[in-house]
Amino acid sequence: MGVFYEVLFLLVLGVIGIVLYLKHLYTFWEKKGVYVSSKPHIIFGNAKPLLTGKGAIRDLFKEVYDDCRRNSQKMSGFYFMMKPCLVLADLDLIKDIMSTDFEHFTDRIFHNHESDPLSDQIASAKGEKWKQLRSQLTPAFSIAKSKMMSQKVLAYTDKLIEELTHNYRDKTIIEISEVIEKYMIRLTEAAIFGMENDQIYGPTTEFEYYLKCFFNKSPLDLLIALLTFFNPSMLTYVRARSVRKDVGDYFLKLSADIIKFREENNIVRDDLIHLLIQLRNNVDINETSGQIRQESKIKPLLSSSQIAANCLIIAIADYETLASAISFCLYELALNPDVQERARREVVDVLALHNGDFCYDVVNELIYVEQCLKESLRKYSPSAAHSRECTKPYIIPNTDILLEPGTHVFVPTSGSHMDPNIFPDPERFDPERFSKENCAGRHPCAWTPFGFGPRMCIGMKYGMMKSKICVAKLLLNFEFSTNHLTEIPITVKPKAFITKSANGIRLDIRKID
Repeated sequence: MGVFYEVLFLLVLGVIGIVLYLKHLYTFWEKKGVYVSSKPHIIFGNAKPLLTGKGAIRDLFKEVYDDCRRNSQKMSGFYFMMKPCLVLADLDLIKDIMSTDFEHFTDRIFHNHESDPLSDQIASAKGEKWKQLRSQLTPAFSIAKSKMMSQKVLAYTDKLIEELTHNYRDKTIIEISEVIEKYMIRLTEAAIFGMENDQIYGPTTEFEYYLKCFFNKSPLDLLIALLTFFNPSMLTYVRARSVRKDVGDYFLKLSADIIKFREENNIVRDDLIHLLIQLRNNVDINETSGQIRQESKIKPLLSSSQIAANCLIIAIADYETLASAISFCLYELALNPDVQERARREVVDVLALHNGDFCYDVVNELIYVEQCLKESLRKYSPSAAHSRECTKPYIIPNTDILLEPGTHVFVPTSGSHMDPNIFPDPERFDPERFSKENCAGRHPCAWTPFGFGPRMCIGMKYGMMKSKICVAKLLLNFEFSTNHLTEIPITVKPKAFITKSANGIRLDIRKID
C-alpha cells in the first residue's frame, strides 16, 4: 500500500504542477499589459467553443472584437490552447500591421513545410519565397487574362441557366446554395484544370468527390484544420499533412498527369493550369502565341506539386468562397425585392448599351450588382479572420508593447463588418453602403473580405468578375423570392471554416419570359 500512495502522491503532484504551469502560461499577455477579453480555460484557452465544435470561428472572433470595442481596447490577448495570439479591434492598428508596417508581418499563419507537398502555395508561402511566387503568379490574374477567362465563365453560366430552365421547370422551390455549388464545381473543373463537362447537375465526378472530401472533415481533420490556422508548427513537428492523404494524392496525380500530357503534346488551353505550366517553363504568359514551353531546356521554375498546390487553393476559394458569396447574395435579393429589381434593371440597361452582347465590358459596368455582392460579403464574410505572423520585432504604435517574432495576430472580419459604428444597422442589407461616395468616407480597413495590403487575395478581381457574371445572368432570367421553407434569419454552420448556411437556402424561382 505504501507504494500505491507514493505513486498517487506523485500523480497528484504532477497534475498540480501542470495546472500551475498552464496558469503561468496564461499570464503571458497580462505581463505585457495587454487586455484579455475572457478568462482562458485551463486546457482549451479561449478556443473552447472551436475545439468542442459548439461555436463558429466568426462568432468567437466577433465576441472578442465587440468586447474590445465596449471596453475601449484596441486589441485583446487570446489563447489557442497554450498558444498566445493577439486579436485586433482597431482599424488604424489593423492598417499598420497589414500594410504600413508590413515588413514586420510578412507571413500568413498557414502550414508550410516540405513534408506537406500541398502546403507549398501562395497563401502559405513565407518570406522571400512568397515574394517570388507572388511576382510569378500576378500576370496570371491580369486584366487581359481575366478577360480571357470570362469567356469560360459566361459559357458555364449559360449552362447553369439552361439547367435551371429545363430541369427545374416543375420545381418552384430550389436549394440555391446546392445549385450554385454544383455550378461552381463544374466551372472550377474547366477554368482551372481544363476538364470540360456539359452537365451542371450531372453525376458526381471524381474531381467533385475529392473536392467535397476536402470540406467534409472528421473530428481529426477539424483539429488539423484548426492547427493549420492557429499553430501550424505543431503539424510540422509531427509531420502531419494539412490536406488529408487521399485528397492530396488525387490532386497531386491529377496535376502531374495534366502537366505531363500537355508538355509532351504542346497542348494549349485557356485555363489556369495552362498559365502555371507557362510559368513553370519560363514562358512569358502575356504573349499572344500561347506557347507552353521554350525551345531551350531549363530547370522548371515551378514543380508539379507547386502547380497542384496553387491550383487546389484557388479551386477551394472558388468552390466555397464564391459559391457562398453568390448564394448569400441571392438570398438577400430574395428578401429585398426592390433591391433585386434595381439590380436586374441595371443589367438590362447596361446590356442595351452593348446591343445585348454580354461581354467583359458589360461586367465592368455593373456597378450596382457589384455593390450587392460587396454588401453580401460584408454580412457573410467567407473568412472569419485574416492571420499574420510577426516576422520581425515590433512595438505596437503609441505603446511599449513588444511583439516578438512568431507572435500570431488575427484580424476579425466578422467584427468590423458588423460594427454598428462603422456600418449602422449592420443586419440590414443595404448595397448603398458601397456607393463610391460612402466608400470614400470610410476607413480602408473597415471592409476586408479579400484581405488588405501586400498579401491581399491575388484573385480578388477575378473572383468578383465570376460572381458578377453569375448573379447578373441569373437576374436576367429568373426572379427569386422567399417561401415557407426559407430560413429567416439564416443559421451559419458552426464547424465550417468558410461561412455557409447550416440548413441550406431554399428560395422560390420563377423564369422570366
